[in-house]
Amino acid sequence: MQHHSHTRCPPSTSSSMDPFRPVSVSLRTPADGRASREADIISAYSHSIDTHSTGSGTRTIHAHQPQSRPRPPRPDEVPITASSSSPLPRPRTRLRSRQQPLSTLLPSFIFTFLLLLLCNTRSTNAEDPGLFGPDQLFTSSVAYCSPPEAILVSSLGLRFFRENGTLEFDIAAASVNNNVSARAAVSVNAYGLGIFNVNLDLCTIANGILCPLPTYNFNGGGVFPVPPQFASKIPTIAFKIPDLEAVATVQLIDQNDRIVACLQATLSNGHTTYQKAAIWGTVGLALLAAGSSFLHSAIPASVGAAQWRIVDVMVAIQHVAVVSLLSLTYPVAFTSYASNFAWSIGMINIAPVQSSITSTRRKTGGLQVGTFGNALEADGGRKYDPFLPRRSLVEWTPESFTMAERSSFHPQSLLKRISEDDPASLLREIHFDEHAVVTPLNKTFLGSLPGRLLAVERIYAPNTGPNGQLLQASEGGPLPLIDPNRTTEEGIDLFAERFDIEPANVFLTVLINYVILFGFMLAALTAIYVLVRFFSKILAPPNWAQRLVKWDQFGGSYVTAFIGRYLLITFPILLLFAFYQWRFGDSWVPDLLAAIAIAVFLAGLATFFIPMFVHARRSGKEELYYPEDLPPAEAGRVPKVWGSFAHPWKPKFYWAYLLFLLWSVIRACFIAFGTHHGFRQSVGLLAFELVLFLILCIFRPSRNGAGNCVTILLCLSRVISWGICVAFTHEANVKTIPRVVVGFVLVVATGIPIILLLLLTIVDLFSPLRPRKLRTIKRMNRKRAEREAKAVEEKEKEKESTAEPASPASS
Repeated sequence: MQHHSHTRCPPSTSSSMDPFRPVSVSLRTPADGRASREADIISAYSHSIDTHSTGSGTRTIHAHQPQSRPRPPRPDEVPITASSSSPLPRPRTRLRSRQQPLSTLLPSFIFTFLLLLLCNTRSTNAEDPGLFGPDQLFTSSVAYCSPPEAILVSSLGLRFFRENGTLEFDIAAASVNNNVSARAAVSVNAYGLGIFNVNLDLCTIANGILCPLPTYNFNGGGVFPVPPQFASKIPTIAFKIPDLEAVATVQLIDQNDRIVACLQATLSNGHTTYQKAAIWGTVGLALLAAGSSFLHSAIPASVGAAQWRIVDVMVAIQHVAVVSLLSLTYPVAFTSYASNFAWSIGMINIAPVQSSITSTRRKTGGLQVGTFGNALEADGGRKYDPFLPRRSLVEWTPESFTMAERSSFHPQSLLKRISEDDPASLLREIHFDEHAVVTPLNKTFLGSLPGRLLAVERIYAPNTGPNGQLLQASEGGPLPLIDPNRTTEEGIDLFAERFDIEPANVFLTVLINYVILFGFMLAALTAIYVLVRFFSKILAPPNWAQRLVKWDQFGGSYVTAFIGRYLLITFPILLLFAFYQWRFGDSWVPDLLAAIAIAVFLAGLATFFIPMFVHARRSGKEELYYPEDLPPAEAGRVPKVWGSFAHPWKPKFYWAYLLFLLWSVIRACFIAFGTHHGFRQSVGLLAFELVLFLILCIFRPSRNGAGNCVTILLCLSRVISWGICVAFTHEANVKTIPRVVVGFVLVVATGIPIILLLLLTIVDLFSPLRPRKLRTIKRMNRKRAEREAKAVEEKEKEKESTAEPASPASS
């Protein structure tokens, strides 16, 4: 987890801790006689307040902390402050309510929680708190789940600290219709389990202040203590598990049983498997493998698997991202983890490039758009049990709460007991038992929840940034509206939208990024050659460095080989997205460029394979390999240029990379053309990968045992990962919590091969220093010296033989 230098601490409830954050409340109402409502709301929490009129039809309420260092309030105190544009001086006072038990604030908490959810999140601090940071839960995104009719909301910040059991909030909302009386259906759901469900009649709260709904703006914030019997119900793992899957839904239903407002808020604890450190770690591994490959290309005794390790590393890294492209219901933890590897498949968002691609598509018939932001992480059926059936709203009746063993009552019956003359009477009347518990909701009741609360489809709450932080396009902008009856497609579309890339832009994005990569590779090779040439003029280069100094050998041994490795790394991914473009593209320009790009890549591969087959047929398969007693620098052109693709394999299977290309074509067909059919994709890929695994086990095509072991283990990891993907299909019907566990198993299954290749790459870097390698190099140098000495002797003999016939003539 990433640690930040400025980690937000929870509000303190002890006098030895930081000052308590004040509550900010600003009530602005037209001067139409509703000023009494303001006082009623405040009087529900306090008995002392100062007000004044600004003379502009707006009434503002002020109360401030004293100038001295404030102390943390007790749970029965609620400090309130407000900002105002009034030129009059602000009175300063401390508000103190009557001494009440902590549990008596439950109705206030429910009322506040309701208002919190009816707003757009401006996360108070959504940065990753770190593994050892404070345990907290906060809203990561909020969206309308139905068109707003009676309530307009603009902003919200909600944060619960477990350490001291406080709830911190900031809200802004308003009503636009007159004479709207409503009841609220509140549901909190985590991993498909109903944690909290309640039906509230707003007319029974605070002497009917919210009945009908007020038409003035409400802007406020504060900190409230949460009763321990409710705070203790949140398990410890909810504060630590990465990518928490929890959501709260609020529906306001009028007297005609019509939904006038519906809001959905996703919850987060700040922890996620998407980490910048993991991204740069895999990039570093790729660069390390590329350097090792270049180094082994310059060592006489090193040919074969070590030079092509970069291909193994990149294929393993790409596999994690490719797995997430299937149309499956993945846990959020895995999709966030797979996002760390998106760079390997060219999914990099460069803003000017995206603008150019989108403009080109729009001018050539492209009309598709996407839903952007990492809110897709908090979007869909991850926050629900995706396999629960739809139900109608009228079927939902909240379960009763059981207080210890003394009585059972309906939450709405509590609200009706509020005295009309004293809105705070409930605070004094109701005393919860210290050991009171809430009866958990049973499975039958969960199955009867409305389809808008537990949707089969993935319902997104867009505009959330990294680690759950809201992306604020414009201050005070409207909330996004989601459709609970619309299925948001998974697979390539979803993966691209997580990086703010329109699905129709995917192919051109990948193509351009791979072209940029090709340019960087050529520039790096050119820079290396120039540097080596420069230092060769100063220092006497060793014998093995001749492959770097001479351009003909450098171009044949390095440039050609690295172009071949580049093609093997990029062609499978480019082919996948080309198939996707032809299947779902909306513009003729990307379709044409996809055809041209695939043709160019196939031509590049043909320039390697066709000469290789020709030379193998004319001179034999061994002609493609370096002689055992001859350094690569002294070998012929065939093994240097056209035999590079055969070096990792036995002479009998010199064509083995063709099998790799065939594998990439089949994989691309299943993923691109099988979109929207996750079961077919996962089962088909599993079957094909299993066949490939058996072929590798039977024929063992690598040149040595270590190469065969690595190849088979990498294939086995892919078999396991495709097998795990079957569990994420709707046909498997795996429930939510087991599905999350399986998701972490998939993280391990795809991560182990990368760790294995990291160790192998490190071993490759030091393998030339092993005694066996050194002995091989010495043996090659000794044989080369013997060949040179023998060549000198033959030249001397030729000179002597030419000089002997001249002696008789002279006599």
